[in-house]
Amino acid sequence: KDVSEGFIEHCLNVLNVYLALKALYPAQGKLNYFTKSQLSYEKYDFFPAPLQDAYIRIKTSKGEREFFLDVFEDSQPFFVLIRRIKKYLDYAGSGEWARYDEDNELPTVLLVVQNKSVHKLLRKRLAKELRESYEELTFATTRLEHILEPKHKGQVWFPIDEDGDDPDEPLKPVTLTRLPQADN
Repeated sequence: KDVSEGFIEHCLNVLNVYLALKALYPAQGKLNYFTKSQLSYEKYDFFPAPLQDAYIRIKTSKGEREFFLDVFEDSQPFFVLIRRIKKYLDYAGSGEWARYDEDNELPTVLLVVQNKSVHKLLRKRLAKELRESYEELTFATTRLEHILEPKHKGQVWFPIDEDGDDPDEPLKPVTLTRLPQADN
């Protein structure tokens, strides 16, 4: 009774993303999804601070893929998304992940927003931040409604790089397992 409506909405959105991913990767042990509350122990101090909404591992035929997931509601100001992007870029430069993964392959950062115009603005700003950064970090974005729509069959993630979106070529969504990885 003491939590806000916004907090409840956020928790439900994170849960809905989990349920959608679980439906896409139903094989036992193929998808591992860890929420903030599962990662807040002292032994996980190599994760970014503040913690992401979820840490995801998916087994593929080419090995295991890892992802950081953050979900943003329309009620959050846009600067919160930008601040989070900058935190991830700072984290990439810190070397903290190398304490966990000796190959230093940073997880792909997945950003989920609700609004189409916020998604477009986020992608433009994300490309700018990547151009200005020296860090090798892979980002992908999508809208919540696309994840929750089963007809997309998981092809909802739009990778982004420092070049940004080409207005002459429509974006082509891919599944998690087909997202590009950073060259470390």
